[in-house]
Amino acid sequence: MAKQPVAPDTPVAVPRPATSQSHSALSTKHVALTIDHVWLAATLAFAFIVGTLLQADQTDYWWTVKLGEGLWATGQLPAADPLAFTSVREPYVEQQWLAQVVLAAVHHMGGLEAALVFRGVLLVLTIGLLYRACRATGAASGAAATACAIALLSIVGGAAIRPQLLAIPLFVLFLLGTTAWTSRPWTLVALPLAMVAWANLHGSFPLGIALVGAALAGRALAVAATGSTWSWARGAILGDRTVRRLGLLLALCLIAPLANPYGLRIVPWLLDYLTFNTGGTGLSTLSLEWLPTSIATAHGTLFFLSAFLLVAVLLRVGPPSPADCLRLSGFAVLALQAVRSTLWWALVMAPVLAWGLTRLVAGDTWQFARSLGTSNEPIPRPPLPDTRRGVPALNALLVAGFALVALLSLPWLRPAGLLYPLERWPIQDQALPVAAADYLATLPATRLYNAMDWGGYLAWRLAPRQRIFVDGRFQLYAPELYRDYFRIAAADPGWDQRLTAYGVDALVLGRDAQRPLLRALADDGRWRPVYCDSVAAVYLPRDRSGALEVPCAAAEQ
Repeated sequence: MAKQPVAPDTPVAVPRPATSQSHSALSTKHVALTIDHVWLAATLAFAFIVGTLLQADQTDYWWTVKLGEGLWATGQLPAADPLAFTSVREPYVEQQWLAQVVLAAVHHMGGLEAALVFRGVLLVLTIGLLYRACRATGAASGAAATACAIALLSIVGGAAIRPQLLAIPLFVLFLLGTTAWTSRPWTLVALPLAMVAWANLHGSFPLGIALVGAALAGRALAVAATGSTWSWARGAILGDRTVRRLGLLLALCLIAPLANPYGLRIVPWLLDYLTFNTGGTGLSTLSLEWLPTSIATAHGTLFFLSAFLLVAVLLRVGPPSPADCLRLSGFAVLALQAVRSTLWWALVMAPVLAWGLTRLVAGDTWQFARSLGTSNEPIPRPPLPDTRRGVPALNALLVAGFALVALLSLPWLRPAGLLYPLERWPIQDQALPVAAADYLATLPATRLYNAMDWGGYLAWRLAPRQRIFVDGRFQLYAPELYRDYFRIAAADPGWDQRLTAYGVDALVLGRDAQRPLLRALADDGRWRPVYCDSVAAVYLPRDRSGALEVPCAAAEQ
């Protein structure tokens, strides 16, 4: 029987067998847990465990919290950098101020333990929304859980406790709002408001606008495909209710980012941010996550494997909707350009992969000859969702087990060593110079030349009285400052004159990472080690160190 064309505004109905667990049944007093609940519980437990077990990234977490603490204390945005004594690039913009406030508040409530749980909650929210997006395509629960788990492996790399973490669930919210929830009236309010928050949380907010644009273009293509002439298609596109709704949503989301403390100045800042981090200033890319994606990194390998899997599945079941094709191609290009963008690719890939896996398992494969027929249907009808109920008692036991495993990952329970021993999953990075910072706090020195990865932690512990040389806010400092930092760290000729020119009055160095400079200091004699442990060494100028000196040989290769 020939397929009937689908009207542009007519959703594709998915019939539910009488034995399936319907959404309305979830509101009854007694709910029997189905296999769908088991898959969902396993997926969410996995997300929570990933969020609570992995350490907070020391590069970005500490300076974010420190800046947020300053915002809480003063109630206003700083006009200049409060953490470093070196000059920074102008104008000084704290676009991520809202994320800094949120993360500082979380840290104030419970330290690193609370921050880890906060990340776990955000990942559960992200994966829960992503699972909903997968199921909305008609994917079976097992396929949805599989696609979400694959996506989570890529999300981990971008889920450090920093401002980007708060942008991840917003991205999935926009993905749902422009796919399964496109016809919901409240999205015209909720998504622009979410865009306002996103524009004050993290610089990735244009990705939300890109999702709306892809949905609009994809819908227009789908409507145009139902006609035979351009004039008919143009009228159908302009008259389509969903196209008009998405067009209005796009306009609102373009305006929403201007609701920030800097107004239109956020645009040149964003362009400068992207230019600097991608190496456009003549300085090689400083952060590995901004390098082009390749199989040399774990996240690059995951990206190429997921792309290969998706292509293999789609070759068997046929192409997804035009909007999905636009999303996949656009975010694949972004992922190829920078490792950090593989995160966004994984999120847009998961619903399409879940849809394809379900069709593949159901045997609903695509034949090229059939695709050349006369059907005007813009999207193949999604397959039926998983309707298996399983054994309710066993399902409940499995759900409880997943919840218990997630509960035992809480940082406060980890010292008990029931499933996650503290020595295997420490809460704080053991490479932080904790004792060295304690000692530095007793010194009169105010200008610290520091190991770059420790900059945020030292600033959190010691600023504003003692300020750092540099940290991981790569777009903040001039390229020449980074060149000087690396020349000094490598003990290149003139390293001592550079320290003098910057007015450095104390050094805090990594015993392992800055061996050339440690050896040069031992030979030079103008700096004395006043503190030394297995992680860090602190040096003062000889004329300021007094009689205090401790042995601190450079670590051996």
